[in-house]
Amino acid sequence: MGRNQRKIVSIKPNVKFVVRAIMAQYAETSTGEPIEKQYACIKIKNEDTNVEVIHPLSTEFILDNWKNAQYNTMKAPANTIAMFLNFLISDKSNKVKSLIELKSDCILQRKNT
Repeated sequence: MGRNQRKIVSIKPNVKFVVRAIMAQYAETSTGEPIEKQYACIKIKNEDTNVEVIHPLSTEFILDNWKNAQYNTMKAPANTIAMFLNFLISDKSNKVKSLIELKSDCILQRKNT
């Protein structure tokens, strides 16, 4: 399955997308000490068990586009994406099974009906 063809399969109603702050090492000082930075990441949360797993969109989209930005700059698009994905899984009329199926005309048609 290609990078842009990841499927949203069998998402249950007890699952939602959340944005969390994580600390990660991005470099080292000349003495080998780690330099850490706060990053925003999108996670899938099981509300029954409170288990959270990092979603690939965190690295494939958020970090690829905003890795050098400050945390709040990363958090804004991550929140928007999480809200949109939560809308997709809560919309009962939604027939989208893959992110590759999303097109702006599909969203506009749904809004006008």
